[in-house]
Amino acid sequence: MLPGSLAASTIDFEHPAAGTALTNQYADSGGPAQFDPRITSMQITQGTQIPYLPSRSDSPVPYSQIEQAAQPGTQQAAAHFEAGRWTVVRVYADLRFGPPEGVPVPAVLFGFKIVGPGHRVPLPGNPILPTYSPPRLTPGPDQASTDEEGSDTAAYEFTVPSSWTHGRIELSARLLPAQSIPVATEGASRAAAPGQGGLPVDVPCTTQECDLNDTMGITDIPFADVGSVRIRPLALTVTGDSTFPAPNTAFGWARNLTPVHLLIEPYDTTIDVSDLAGKPRKDALNTMNDRVGTYVCDHGGLPDALIIGVSRNILQGMGNVVATWCWGFPISGTYRYAVVDASFPAYSVPHELHHLLGRGHASAACGGADNDTFLNLGLAINNHESWPLDDVGFIQSVGLAPESSGPLATSPYHVIFGMPPSPARSGCEGKSGKPCPTMATTDWFDFMSYCGSTSFGTAPLISNVWISTHNWNAAIDDGASLASANTSRVVVPRVRAPGRSTSSLYVTGSVGGDGAVTITSVHPVTARLQTPPGRSDYALSGLGSTGTTHATLRMFESFAHVDGPALEHRLEGVVPAAGVAEVEIVKGATVLARRRQSPHAPTVRLGARPTFGIKNAVVRWSAHDADNDHVEAKISYSGDDGRTWKLVWVGPNRGRVRLPAQYLFSARRARIRVEVNDGFRTAIAVSRRFRSPGEAPLVSIALPARRFHEANDAPLLLSGQAFDDRSRQLTGRRLRWMLGRRLLGTGAQITVTGLPAGRDRIDLLARDRGGRVGRASAVVRLGASRPLFLKLRTPRSVRRGARSLRITVSSSASAILIVQAPGLRPQRFSVDRRARGLRPRIRAGRKAVRLRLVLAAGGKRNAQALVVGRRR
Repeated sequence: MLPGSLAASTIDFEHPAAGTALTNQYADSGGPAQFDPRITSMQITQGTQIPYLPSRSDSPVPYSQIEQAAQPGTQQAAAHFEAGRWTVVRVYADLRFGPPEGVPVPAVLFGFKIVGPGHRVPLPGNPILPTYSPPRLTPGPDQASTDEEGSDTAAYEFTVPSSWTHGRIELSARLLPAQSIPVATEGASRAAAPGQGGLPVDVPCTTQECDLNDTMGITDIPFADVGSVRIRPLALTVTGDSTFPAPNTAFGWARNLTPVHLLIEPYDTTIDVSDLAGKPRKDALNTMNDRVGTYVCDHGGLPDALIIGVSRNILQGMGNVVATWCWGFPISGTYRYAVVDASFPAYSVPHELHHLLGRGHASAACGGADNDTFLNLGLAINNHESWPLDDVGFIQSVGLAPESSGPLATSPYHVIFGMPPSPARSGCEGKSGKPCPTMATTDWFDFMSYCGSTSFGTAPLISNVWISTHNWNAAIDDGASLASANTSRVVVPRVRAPGRSTSSLYVTGSVGGDGAVTITSVHPVTARLQTPPGRSDYALSGLGSTGTTHATLRMFESFAHVDGPALEHRLEGVVPAAGVAEVEIVKGATVLARRRQSPHAPTVRLGARPTFGIKNAVVRWSAHDADNDHVEAKISYSGDDGRTWKLVWVGPNRGRVRLPAQYLFSARRARIRVEVNDGFRTAIAVSRRFRSPGEAPLVSIALPARRFHEANDAPLLLSGQAFDDRSRQLTGRRLRWMLGRRLLGTGAQITVTGLPAGRDRIDLLARDRGGRVGRASAVVRLGASRPLFLKLRTPRSVRRGARSLRITVSSSASAILIVQAPGLRPQRFSVDRRARGLRPRIRAGRKAVRLRLVLAAGGKRNAQALVVGRRR
């Protein structure tokens, strides 16, 4: 056969049917003029996977076989898969024999839905092209190696369309050696037809054995509908920090590391923490806990979302999960919330999120057993789990990040594959009694381990933390039930307390490591008085101006999980406000902390209605305190003339604040309320009614990731979300993906193929009910791909008098097919992925018809020779 030629019969690059067996017949290759590419293994991942590569077999490998490869007595496991999530198939291949210089060999991936025993149907879009292909295949062993598994560039990488990842499917890869790019080599046979520059070239082996090893499949791959968890973030900002991350940015890596779909709302409130900058991080965290806890209770616990306060550059990687008791305003209950440091996107943020999802620390090492049994919502739970075999929290898995490892990287994905663990350091046993490994970046830990290094925490790809398949599967198993419950982890039932709500004082405090108690806030509330759950030795007393005790009620004592050296005790209590001029926290007969109201209450006056600019609104007020107490301000917004209020800002009394316009959602009967508190008493001012214009939808794109690049004929997964200015999610046709003026599709997630090569900007447009449009953009670099014949069918022969020949062609990309026949001018046809019947002209005669077919697209060509016999 001529180099680059195709057989003279029906040619179709569709994958053979399941179970098709070909006889192993290997004929002598004829020397170094031939080459035989082969698949050596496959791996499917959504971000983490067991470090096991199955051997190629003639029949598809059941996914259950991969699950059984986990080593007993370790944390190894095959990953469970979430339906609709970005999924990558890595296909490993080399040459069984061929030139040492290697040969570029194209490949495709087929998908089938399993609809019953032994029955499967092709999935739409078959086959797909690789997002990345190795430049050349070189001679190698018959099984993929660990080095290849850990390499960014050693495997074909296929991004699976999101429409494929539902139910149970089969994925089958196929190499296309007949369409390899001809390569001139030293050992090529002189008998071969001339290749590049007239030099001889190697040709593919065409025996059945050579054809058989071009394919491999994995079957019965299960995808489960896990559901989603809604996250309501709070912005804990420092004045003047213009680089504070958007919610999608703050939780971007947490989304990569969490198998449960995260629905990230816009920031719901801004809490100014400028006064905490420069303070010890433990003290700063305690104060943040208090402010976020007040927000949670002010909003009735927000049962439909996880509340997470997002800080930056203050906590130095520290974060925590806190339990709080909300005293019947409006409904009593115990709630969990978290505070994270967005400066450590792959460490602090997913760590605390997975605590909220019920995960403990990965091993007791490096302090992971500190505060090992903390009282959480009235239940003693383990703060860590055992971690065989290493007992320090190594991932025992191989990860894949949807971002390249640098601007010069060729693959769009980065493999997370640690080297063997380094020796333990001496003197690092700590409280757990477990050794602490070195902090080398080759040691990859589960982010729930305390052994991960925060030294590189701001750079996720070298932070040496990822997620193990163990915690991945646990999050899917536990997270699915949590997501379906649609709660913010209400552990004890919420109850409506007996009796009437009365004007009360809500007092919070903290207990330091030395037992010292500090009152952190006193706020007026309207609440029903009741007994909190659990046990506590602390009580709250309300005293009159003469020192007479009016009431003493037990406080709620929560134990915040702090990712640091100590366990925080948080105290909360409520006493009737009538006649109370002083509050005390007592333990037995001992007064531990006291706060007394100053002689003068603060005053506050609102200015004119807010002034609206581009994407922001400015609120002004003036407050006065004759005692020069520290005054805190709270701004709330109402869109229904004051019947309901939403807290939008908390911070020091500075008289002026710039708010995101989205906080003041569109309303015709809007009002602003400003409350100022001097540490004990509160003054309130409410604005006149005004009309708020609101803001266009807030739109974010999750995929493609930053700096993403791929071949332009591969599927491109686009995923995003949008919310209107009332934080209502926009879905369906309200979301439109655009490339310039070209509509790519609608909905939160789509997969597109065939985009033009080059640097393209893709826009996600979201339209709310009022017709306002928000926009987000992502830039992708799409490399021009050499077009491939996905289908090429011809008759076995034509009559001697025939002057045309019917062929059926489909191409991997929109291309021009040039048909060159002897004695005729070149003929041109437009082709694409849809199979098209063509009738190129030929000359009548007795000799076989010899055609040269050239696919041309994006400046690249694929030339194939075609021979069709003659008959009478």
